[in-house]
Amino acid sequence: MDSYALSPEIVFQERDDNYYAFKDEIAEKSQIREVLEGSSNFQKTDAMVEEVVAQWYKAYQSLIDDGSKDIAMLYKEGYALMEKAFEAQVPST
Repeated sequence: MDSYALSPEIVFQERDDNYYAFKDEIAEKSQIREVLEGSSNFQKTDAMVEEVVAQWYKAYQSLIDDGSKDIAMLYKEGYALMEKAFEAQVPST
């Protein structure tokens, strides 16, 4: 939930000092997904991930189109590009 900047309170309510229960509004498992995906933080994070992947794909496609790298090098550089793209989005702790 941290990666989507969501807190447990979005779906849980405190039952007692030791336990949480689903909020009363959540009667079925399918409603959990609806609540999470309806959150503005979830939607912002999802849009950011889509943008990062789209930018990674453009960079990776240019390596492929270049034609000067063998498949093993493309594989390695593709992962490195992806890691670098997401590192830029994750705040350091």
